[in-house]
Amino acid sequence: MNAQRFEAWFTGILGYLPDGAVIVMDNASYHSRRCEKIPTSSTRKQDMRDWLTSKGIAYEEQMIKAELLQLIASFRQNFDNKHVVDEMAVSQNKVVLRLPPYHCELNPIELIWAQIKDEKVNSGSRGYNVTEENWSNCVRHVIEKEENRMWKLDGMIDQVVDSLIISVGGSNDSDNELDLSEDSDDESTMRYGPKNMLLFLGSASAALLIYV
Repeated sequence: MNAQRFEAWFTGILGYLPDGAVIVMDNASYHSRRCEKIPTSSTRKQDMRDWLTSKGIAYEEQMIKAELLQLIASFRQNFDNKHVVDEMAVSQNKVVLRLPPYHCELNPIELIWAQIKDEKVNSGSRGYNVTEENWSNCVRHVIEKEENRMWKLDGMIDQVVDSLIISVGGSNDSDNELDLSEDSDDESTMRYGPKNMLLFLGSASAALLIYV
């Protein structure tokens, strides 16, 4: 799978989704092609020069590659480097919600893949015996258990970090402290969109479409 093939498939999927649908996606490389390809340390020196010229950024001919890279870095924030598929979704009134990196447990499709693999190993099944109820249970598990577990872990980390803070100078001036109080007690609530439709995409480009 590569970005071009995935984007072609994604274009077709968007037509089946209503306005306001939310597409939950992981950060696989073919999900994450950028609209603007900004040069990196692996970019050829001449390509760096060409990029700078295309953006109207002046540079000196005698600059070495490291200096060109430093110059590019100083202008990087001026370019809104969005993902191609995110912009594709926005153009059709949909929204892409990306999962945090390395948190596949927040994607229900991973539970479905585990079920399919287990069936193949234990029964040699060639089909995908996945029901609507299976999908609903996996989505409910992620929202009600995994997400809440993440919130609890955040609270525990806050407590641990708090206990490790050493105050230098002995100041008790509360005006200098950052107020992190929450306005709402219901931190685990996510608002998905006007249609409350979710599309889950996994690293194998399988998809789940479900109303919640």
